[in-house]
Amino acid sequence: MPASRALLAGALLAMTAGCQSPKPAPSESEPTAAATGSSAPAPATSAAAAPTESGWDRLQALGTEPFWSVEVATGTLRYSTPENIDGTFFPAERLVEGTRQTYSGVLDGKRFTLVIEPGPCSDGMSDTVYPLKATRTLGDDVQRGCARPK
Repeated sequence: MPASRALLAGALLAMTAGCQSPKPAPSESEPTAAATGSSAPAPATSAAAAPTESGWDRLQALGTEPFWSVEVATGTLRYSTPENIDGTFFPAERLVEGTRQTYSGVLDGKRFTLVIEPGPCSDGMSDTVYPLKATRTLGDDVQRGCARPK
């Protein structure tokens, strides 16, 4: 693999660290990153997890083992993997039901669905806590991950 492609693959792997299981929010008695001088990210706020009336306008969802990433923009999704770093763009419909948002389309002849729901999601490869949970379905393959508004 050429060096530039290897760097891009490494960047995608780092970027697509996904959800393994929710990480509990720190209790009020635990010190915050600011109080301890730590550079750990602050917990997500509820405002970041609340969609607008029509849903979140732009999102990034990601997962690990296998690594995947979905960038959401109005009417279009871009699905990326380490084997396809540039990603594949395809049209998708969005359905908003309360705080749950579902994107549906067809990718490589398979039904693709991305479900986004509010709730803390812990990144299994770093200390990042995302404000949203993601479930990606491609054909019969279902993967869980995390998401955040962009």
